[in-house]
Parts: sequence; C-alpha cells; structure tokens
Amino acid sequence: MYRGYVDVKDRIKQWNIIPGDIIRTRGGSDHLQEVFGVNKFKNLVYLKGSQDVDEGGMPKTPSEHYSKCQLYLGEYEFPPAKGETEPTRQHVFALDLRCTAAKWSPSLGRYHWERYAVRTTPALPGNEKKVHIPIPWPKHEKPSPPPREYFDTPAEVVREITWKPSTMFYPASNVGKLKRLQDAYLYYIRSPPPGLPTIPYDPTNAPPMEHVISLELSNPHGGTRKMLRSIARAKERQVRQKAFIAAELANLEGRTKKEALKEAEFKWEEFRRKEVLAERKKRWIKRGSLARLQRKRGRKARKERKQQEKLKALVLSPKANQVLPQQ
Repeated sequence: MYRGYVDVKDRIKQWNIIPGDIIRTRGGSDHLQEVFGVNKFKNLVYLKGSQDVDEGGMPKTPSEHYSKCQLYLGEYEFPPAKGETEPTRQHVFALDLRCTAAKWSPSLGRYHWERYAVRTTPALPGNEKKVHIPIPWPKHEKPSPPPREYFDTPAEVVREITWKPSTMFYPASNVGKLKRLQDAYLYYIRSPPPGLPTIPYDPTNAPPMEHVISLELSNPHGGTRKMLRSIARAKERQVRQKAFIAAELANLEGRTKKEALKEAEFKWEEFRRKEVLAERKKRWIKRGSLARLQRKRGRKARKERKQQEKLKALVLSPKANQVLPQQ
C-alpha cells in the first residue's frame, strides 16, 4: 500500500519514538521489535527483523504508523495472582505517553525534551495516582573512526610549510619601480620585443607577480573594488569642489568673502544636482531605455496614422439614417 506524504499540519511535532526504542504494535501480538528508523514526512516507524524480501531479493523494512506503536518500558514484577504464591514478571508498555516542552540545548545542538508515561498496560501496582514514569532516551554509541590506511596524508606532511610569502614590498606610489618590475616579469616569461634590452628578473628574490597584479585579478564587481571606486570618486569630487570654490572666491565682484563662499557652495550643489541628473540620464540611455521609448512612440504613431487613414478611406453606404450635412 502506498503511503504518501502527510500534510505539515498533520505531522508529528515531537517524536517520542526514535531509533533504538523497543515497541509493539497495537492490536497485534506482544512481539517486541526494535525501531530501525523514522520517516517524519509520513509519520512512519521502520522496524528491524523482517524476513520478507522484494522482487530483487533485498529484505523489506517493515513500517508501522506512529499511532499504532506502543513503547516498551521494561519487565516489571507484579504481585502473585489469586491462588498463586510466586510473583510474576510481565512486559509493561506505555498506554498514555506524554512529554515536556521542547527547549533548545546548546550542548546537543538541537531541541530536547523529556518523555514520561502517565498510564501503563498492565497498570503498575501502587501507581493509582498516575505518577509520571520517566522514560530514558536510548543511548547511541559514537562510531569509532576508521583505521588509517596508506592513502591518508601523514601528519608531518600536513604540518610542512610549502609556501612562504615574500617580505619584499613595492609601494604603488613608486610607479617607475612597479613598471620596471612588471616589464621584467613579462620579459622573463616570454621573449622581449626585438631591439629592447633584457631586464634581469630573479623569481627567487622578487615577490610573486600575483601580488603586483592583484587588483587586475580581483573581481570588478566585488565589494572591495566597489569600495575603491567609491573612495576614488569621493576624492575626485572633493578636489573638484575645492577648485570650484577657489575659482568663485578669486572673483568676488563686490561681494564679501563670506557671501562669495555661500554662493559658491550653492552653485556647487546646483552643479552637482544637474551633474547627477545628467549621469542618470546617460545610464538610462546606455541600458537601452531611450531606444525602447523611441520604439514605443514609433508604434503608437504608426497606429494613430493607420487609424486616420482608415477614417479617411471610410465610405458610408446610402441608408435611410444617413443625412448629408446642410450646406
């Protein structure tokens, strides 16, 4: 029988039957079976010890619905029955299984709760007041790591230092020295153009070229490159603002220096506002919005023109309701 997935609202929220528990099936025999696994999407409990095999010869894993599973608590001693003198030992199962509220456990890294039985079958003697019987969770042994084999990397090889970063540093401000180093590296990996002298390059004493061209190798759309471009634009705007204000202060034209400074700041803000609008329009044109607008206007104009042509070519047939206008 096919058992599909259960709706989210009908799934078991807190599972009190987990792999390692011993259960019996309600309505069946008292045969004890160990839980092999659970399916939280179908509310199914998989059991061990199946003798059935499928068409391919593989053993089938029996499953039962969560509501049909009765948790085994252990074997308890009961007082002797009527007419007997020796006490008896019987299997006890949880008839009313409950649990505490789930709380997050940082040490376990998951939600944890305690489970207990309020009623049992058969009823335990002396538990008429329905005292909570705690049920411990099954303990799972941590699997031991597999033995080391020949393909494992030895510890001394892992700890070996195989790359040492260069201590040499070429500041970006020294453009000439940086350019000579780049040329030397290019001529080292390929032959120089004819007529140019060979520049000596020693890879053992020079820093790796990846450090020199790290900016070119980095992602242009990454956060670092965006930040560098933003800083460069801010510096460039600051230099332009100072030059704009200095040019305004150089020609006072009867104004005081304070008045000229305020007017220069106002003009700079207006200039920046127009510049931002112009840059926005430039990007708008670059991404194709202007072309789309022109195509849309062209289609609209053609549609209106065709409608006008249809109206001009319209000929009304003579009917009784057609009246010519008076001259």
